[in-house]
Amino acid sequence: MVVLDVIKNLVKDTSTEGGVKNIILWSNSHDLAQEYYESYIKMQLGLKLVGPLNVTLHSIPVWSQFTNFSDEMPWCLSMTPAELFLGDYEYGVSDQVKRTHEELIKYWMYTQQILTIQIDYTPGLDHPNIIKHEQW
Repeated sequence: MVVLDVIKNLVKDTSTEGGVKNIILWSNSHDLAQEYYESYIKMQLGLKLVGPLNVTLHSIPVWSQFTNFSDEMPWCLSMTPAELFLGDYEYGVSDQVKRTHEELIKYWMYTQQILTIQIDYTPGLDHPNIIKHEQW
């Protein structure tokens, strides 16, 4: 499978960022991401599935969760639009916090500090560094 070979090479590319990279599985569904993880990532790459991010009101910002994931490095994280874009809180989460959260995670994705694999048609992200594996 060509896409899986590309993923393997990018994950283990030590020429940038100094080592094995973490993976975000971008999808509309954590169940679909779990299935993809079980089919491809777990056996082929051995990364542990962490998360999903807890984006409830009292867990924002989520940076401590990423810190906790460091115990499992390198890791694989399922992420949906709700966890990236934070939805609409009626109170408690400012627009600035939402933008900071979204922009920092996008920065990691777009610069390939975290390898991102889109496994279904999930709108909201469009960047050449996001690997599309929609036909698996």
